[in-house]
Amino acid sequence: MEHMADRAGKLHGAMLRMAGLLHVVKATSRNGKGSFFDIPFREYFTISDETMTAVVKLGKHFLAHAIACYGIFGANKAERDAVYIFDRLKKHKTA
Repeated sequence: MEHMADRAGKLHGAMLRMAGLLHVVKATSRNGKGSFFDIPFREYFTISDETMTAVVKLGKHFLAHAIACYGIFGANKAERDAVYIFDRLKKHKTA
């Protein structure tokens, strides 16, 4: 994944933000009032295993999508290097 280190390096932060957002949505919907300010935070201080499991699944999905996209756009360094060498060989081809 070195060819997409920037994306992979940000994945854990994105997953934690998703966990926080899902946690707030879940706490709001459980409380029934539908407002962030009505959440009894002491009761919902810890993000549940269920929420984290869902976030890990989402993270794996997004990672697979990113890998596919980077592959489509030729972001793989080895592939770019091979294309560069091939192009150079074509230019300097002797007849």
